[in-house]
Amino acid sequence: MLYDPKWEADRFTLESLIAWLEKQPARRTYIVILPKICLLGQFATAMGHPEPGRKSVALEMDPGFSAIAILRPHTFGAALERARLVAGTAALIEAAEKKALEG
Repeated sequence: MLYDPKWEADRFTLESLIAWLEKQPARRTYIVILPKICLLGQFATAMGHPEPGRKSVALEMDPGFSAIAILRPHTFGAALERARLVAGTAALIEAAEKKALEG
């Protein structure tokens, strides 16, 4: 797959991370301290990023992605649960903000 930087914004979303995690073996573990093979590094590789180690470090700057990847236990199943919690929390915040703006 050829890499196009314009895809970046669309590929690395919470929804795409959840979809990828759903395809991973739930009990499989990952190592947090090695950017190329950590959870987010593996995700970046799967999404075709040319520099997965750098991309994983960039993704960790997002508090949601960081919590998903760094908290224990370090299994894909546990990360999927955390990702779904983060997605639910984000949806609640978005709904609350929308309601506040409406009056």
